[in-house]
Amino acid sequence: MNKLKYLILDFNGTVVDDAKIVGLNSCNHLLKFYSKKEVSLERFQDTFTLPWIKFYIANGVDPAEIDISTHQAEYQRMHTTFAKQAKLVPGFKEDIFYLRSKGIKIALLTTRNKVDLYNELDFYDIKHCFDIIACGTVLHKDGTSSSKDVDKISKAWNILDPSEVLHVGDMDIDVRLAKEHGFVAGVVLGGWNSEKRLRAENPDKVFCSFSEIRTYFD
Repeated sequence: MNKLKYLILDFNGTVVDDAKIVGLNSCNHLLKFYSKKEVSLERFQDTFTLPWIKFYIANGVDPAEIDISTHQAEYQRMHTTFAKQAKLVPGFKEDIFYLRSKGIKIALLTTRNKVDLYNELDFYDIKHCFDIIACGTVLHKDGTSSSKDVDKISKAWNILDPSEVLHVGDMDIDVRLAKEHGFVAGVVLGGWNSEKRLRAENPDKVFCSFSEIRTYFD
C-alpha cells in the first residue's frame, strides 16, 4: 500500500514549463552578453546547474569576466520578460486539486527569492495550491546560488518518517537533496536537466509528465 502523505515540488521546470522559454532564452542572452555562442536546448539541459556560474564556465565564459551583480540584474531582466510567456505544466491545477482532495499535503520548495516567486505565483494564480511555500535562503558566499529551506517544511509538518514524502524536481541537484533528507526522490522529464543527467542520479521514480505524479499516489 502506498504510504505517501506529502508532496514537495520544485517550481521552475516542474510546476512551470519554462526550461526553453525562460531558462534557455535567458541563459543564451547572457552568453551573447559575454560574446559567446548560444547553446541548443540539449546543451542547456546537459550543462545547466547550480551554482549557475558553472554553466557559463562550461560554455566558454571566463569567470573573471563575470560581475555577479551585473549578471544577476541582466538575467533577472530577461527572466521577468520571458516568464510571462511560460505556462504551467499540463494538468497541474486539476492534478493538484485531486491530490488535495485525497488529503495529500503539498509544499513548494525552491531557491527563488520570495518577491519574484510570489509575483509569478500570483501571475499563474496558484499560491493557494500549496500548504507551505519555502523560498531560497541567503545567497552562498560565491553569490551565485542559494539553499532550499527544507527545514521549514519538515518542521511545519513535523515529518517523522521521511519515506512518506515524495520530492519531485527536474534537476540532478533535486535528486541529491531528496536522498539527503530520506525522501522518495522523483524527477519529472522535460525540465532544466536532461533525462540522461537525471537518471544518472538513480532517482526512485521518473515521471514523464506531471499527471503521472497524481497516479503515483493512488
